[in-house]
Amino acid sequence: MPHILPIMHIRRAIAWMVAAGGLGPILLANASVGAAVPAWFGAQPPGTALYRCETATTVDVAILGLELCDAEPTPLLAERAEPDNLQIRDGALVVEVEDGGIAAAAGVQPGDLIYRVAGIDVPDADDAGAGLAVVGTDSDTQINFLRRGRPYRIKLRR
Repeated sequence: MPHILPIMHIRRAIAWMVAAGGLGPILLANASVGAAVPAWFGAQPPGTALYRCETATTVDVAILGLELCDAEPTPLLAERAEPDNLQIRDGALVVEVEDGGIAAAAGVQPGDLIYRVAGIDVPDADDAGAGLAVVGTDSDTQINFLRRGRPYRIKLRR
């Protein structure tokens, strides 16, 4: 007979996964008291952003459904970078992702920091926007970005 974990252990495991980060905001229901408590599972909770926009100026990459700004690290990133082994990079902060757009379909999220497009480092939103605007239809373009200080890579094609 397979070993079945008591529900209490499963709740603890889920709570640990939520605390460690994951894929999107969810509600966890605590059946013992019947209350639902918000838990962040992926997206950055308010006040925990590692990057912010330097200015209010944004770059729109309509072809992919993205809006970008020049990124600057927050004090939280400076504090957490070494102990949590997080990367600090120059690049473009994703401000908005259009629902149903190419970037959304590829999994890009607001708060991601794009630092390389097609193998070329992009120091700001203008350079990232220029690189992203030429994403082709006949081959993939590799995009490197940070999410919560960790590197990710995706391929985009129109």
